[in-house]
Amino acid sequence: SLLFWTQSLSGNIALVSYSLIDRLPRTLLTSHVKASTSAFPVAECNCSVARLQLDGNFAVDTTEAEPERVFFTTQHHEIWASDLNGCRCWKKMSSPESTELAITSLAVGSRAIYWVTQDVDRSKIYTAAKSSGDILSVYRGFSLTKVVPYDEQSQPYSGKL
Repeated sequence: SLLFWTQSLSGNIALVSYSLIDRLPRTLLTSHVKASTSAFPVAECNCSVARLQLDGNFAVDTTEAEPERVFFTTQHHEIWASDLNGCRCWKKMSSPESTELAITSLAVGSRAIYWVTQDVDRSKIYTAAKSSGDILSVYRGFSLTKVVPYDEQSQPYSGKL
């Protein structure tokens, strides 16, 4: 079992995992500190060289998707995915609101990625296809702060819905 969190390291945001079995923390992703990918051949890992500037939002994919398991946002309003080791990273999409609204919440379901953008006056919930990044829907509202998907494949006890 793993626990994930973000924390500030020397003014930069880092994504950290913690093994509940081994009781060991490990920095997976960060913009300026080299992430611990020493268990993998350098040619196989690209997250540490991508120099991603994380903004603190992330979501762990609990569905059967492979290998993209951790989704996160950057200060450039991009949504990326990574394996659970922080070794391989994939850019999934750029938020359509790249210059206006900050991404304040990120979630992932079995087939889609969801995020909230907001500023002082407005907010939006986006739904994009997890496989292609195509925008499927946009809901406009005020003071929207968090989105959480609820579908059968995303639940730990999926047969109990």
